[in-house]
Amino acid sequence: MKQDHIRYTEFQAPSRLYEYLVLPMGKTNQWNSKITLKADQLKHFKERKRRLADTPVLHLPDFTKQMHLRTDASQFAVGGVLFQVVDGVERPIAFMSRKMKSAELKYPTQQQELLAILNALAAFRIYCLDRPVMIETDHKSLEGIFQQKMANRRLARWYDILAEYQPVFAYLPGAKNGIADALSRRPGFKPET
Repeated sequence: MKQDHIRYTEFQAPSRLYEYLVLPMGKTNQWNSKITLKADQLKHFKERKRRLADTPVLHLPDFTKQMHLRTDASQFAVGGVLFQVVDGVERPIAFMSRKMKSAELKYPTQQQELLAILNALAAFRIYCLDRPVMIETDHKSLEGIFQQKMANRRLARWYDILAEYQPVFAYLPGAKNGIADALSRRPGFKPET
């Protein structure tokens, strides 16, 4: 695949961004054309097949178990993953990420981290309403967010949005926040310099 064609392997749906991993076969849309795979192409095909059968494949939620939301904000984007712990294994249900708007880039770090949480809650609203959701973040000051004074109207508005849910905040060291960290640092979201 040519480098400038990679952007055509993803599309935006109303709820999230979908991205394809494409096989290096080239275009063969004719119904009667034969596809002959070379050794390296066959290796890639088998690798894709293995990845589809392996985790992290998205799992269906079990609404009897607690939902976990892991979020992160980088300097230019926010990201999050919704998952459940089943038999000691984290099972991802959904992923989200988005580029920050120009005004959001100027927010203090704590507000950017809270923005990541609010965006993830909005994206996964149907999974998080009416039940406690464990929100794991690498920003320790968010654990006691409801005990802090409201500094401005933006935070007051965000507190009202958070009040719709039953959030339980937990600190997670940055080294253990790999998936959300990667989602918030996608190369396509990085501002051009």
